[in-house]
Amino acid sequence: SIAGAWYDFWQSYILFNIIYAKTGNANGEVMSYSQRFLTPIKMFKISPGILKFILPLISFTIICAAIIKFRRLFITKPAKELIAFSSACFITSYYSIAQPGNAFPHYLLLSIIPFTFFCGVICGILHTDCASSPETEHQRLVKILILLFLTGTVALPAVSMIRKGSHGINEFLKGTALPARDAVVTTIARYADPNEGIAIWGWMNRYYIQTGTIQGTRDAITIRHVGKTRCQNYYLNRFANDMRKNKPPVFIDAISPNAFGKFTPDQKHENYPMIKEIIRNKYTEIPVNDSGGIRVYARNDRFEQRK
Repeated sequence: SIAGAWYDFWQSYILFNIIYAKTGNANGEVMSYSQRFLTPIKMFKISPGILKFILPLISFTIICAAIIKFRRLFITKPAKELIAFSSACFITSYYSIAQPGNAFPHYLLLSIIPFTFFCGVICGILHTDCASSPETEHQRLVKILILLFLTGTVALPAVSMIRKGSHGINEFLKGTALPARDAVVTTIARYADPNEGIAIWGWMNRYYIQTGTIQGTRDAITIRHVGKTRCQNYYLNRFANDMRKNKPPVFIDAISPNAFGKFTPDQKHENYPMIKEIIRNKYTEIPVNDSGGIRVYARNDRFEQRK
């Protein structure tokens, strides 16, 4: 219903994102403002692909700003307003990256367009001055500088990307994108067929890829279900309802020191009564050697069919 869709939208996209931005992560860890402020800088250091774009852009913008300062160019009121607006856009994007406090490099993508916009405004002021007066040797040098910059930061990387193709797809085609099938993957594949939905409690969503299965619940990871926030009951109820409705043939409890994600033993599924009841009544645990603490459960009827 429309009311139900609105409730899901409010809980998932509005309310939880406000909580996420306030606390720093779904588990409610609170960080100081200085820690948050430094988070994007730390991410830039470990993201060479972004740095290859950002550093030349910073260098070129500094050169353009220095030329504007050296030549004492007159900056019009609209140009000043544009500088202020583009600066505000970049500051806002930086705040959006820093506020949650999570060092997820893909957050840096939020800075690309605002920062490029700001740099473009500075370069545009210099270009406007060159275009509005008779061309001199100095102005020709500026134009050549702009052309070289665009060639180095846009044209050459684009050609290189087309030649090399997608790194992720290439790794997948070579078979190196995912680790080898282990005992857990083999067990899941025994009780769940490709394109069937399975449920994973934790943050081991690579099992979907390795087994060719799909999500049996609306959540690929359950970080929101174990975080002690005002939305926790909503996510627990949603997961339980999806389990009852979709009846995935396999349920995996991936809360383990050997699994991905900063989960703790008290966040295993049996510590949440509504999830525990479903697994206890409808599923059978499958013994898995060398599972590293990850547990696999098969729906009772599927277990009987394939045991």
